[in-house]
Amino acid sequence: MDICIKNIKVVHEDIKDGRDKDFARAFDLMQEAECIYYLGFGYGPVNMDRLKIRDLLADKATFGTGKGLTQHECNEARNLVGGTSQLNPVLGADCIQLLREYVDWT
Repeated sequence: MDICIKNIKVVHEDIKDGRDKDFARAFDLMQEAECIYYLGFGYGPVNMDRLKIRDLLADKATFGTGKGLTQHECNEARNLVGGTSQLNPVLGADCIQLLREYVDWT
């Protein structure tokens, strides 16, 4: 976890912030991953486009936090990526709840 914490980057929605290579690297890593967990992700359309979530392989287990979101907002986030299974915000789940209930730690 310490390694993860040290490498967290806060990314603003400014598409001219020079981080396109970071988004490309994130996409490559997500393509290679077996499972993807979106923690504290705001599901903003600009960042979802920059991460190319719509283009991820559909056979991945994906879950995301949905704390403070309504069912409608969770559905809207899915619709932004074509309603596919690449994005599954869990209604009401915060980071701890998502990790405790959805991550297979084995």
